[in-house]
Amino acid sequence: MLLMLRWTIQHGSSGNFLNFLNYTVMKFVFTLLTLTSLILFTGCKDDPESDHPEKNDTVQEDFEFDEKHFKDSLHLEILKELDICDLSLSDSSMYAPCTPEYFQIIPFDPDRSVKDAFILYVKAAIPLKGQPLLLPVRHVIVFERENGALVRANGFRGEMVEMRDNGNKPKDLVVALYLTGDETLFDCLFKYKDGKYSFESVEALDWGEGLRNVKESLKDSVSKEVYNDLMDKQLIF
Repeated sequence: MLLMLRWTIQHGSSGNFLNFLNYTVMKFVFTLLTLTSLILFTGCKDDPESDHPEKNDTVQEDFEFDEKHFKDSLHLEILKELDICDLSLSDSSMYAPCTPEYFQIIPFDPDRSVKDAFILYVKAAIPLKGQPLLLPVRHVIVFERENGALVRANGFRGEMVEMRDNGNKPKDLVVALYLTGDETLFDCLFKYKDGKYSFESVEALDWGEGLRNVKESLKDSVSKEVYNDLMDKQLIF
């Protein structure tokens, strides 16, 4: 799938993929792909599809687990209600302590209180109550309150990259999801629709050569293929 995806991104079509695999033209194709990559992905500062688009104040990007205290006292109350961590902060506990070094509570809807709509961002490789195994990767879980109880609306096995302001509507999310079989990281955009976040598109990818933006003309075809793989691997749940 990765070779097909690279071909599609760099050429816009998968029709000649079998010819790409022909040993007799490998050297020529390698040179062609290198040149195409430079043309496709490397733009000048004014290029709207360059590798490093301009940032603005509507984008939040800091999601590291480096805080010592929660920003809101409600965050600890939420963790207590979820009952996934240790409130006693004991060194002898079998579970991760309920601290911002392991958990983040992130509001996403400006029209609702954080206790009624929030994102639980969980650090990887920590023991949780009710979870027999350590989480292999970070988790992004969207909760909403329905009939007085917290209900999971979405889940992603990946890392928070961005939250984008969307006026008075729930913020857009960009989550990095890694397909181990392809050894590729995908930055995926999710928009809030009909009471939950829905996959919108692949914004960028990294197969080990640095993060590259996907051209607008190729987003639809690339996004459809990647989305199917993400669902098959249960990276979106």
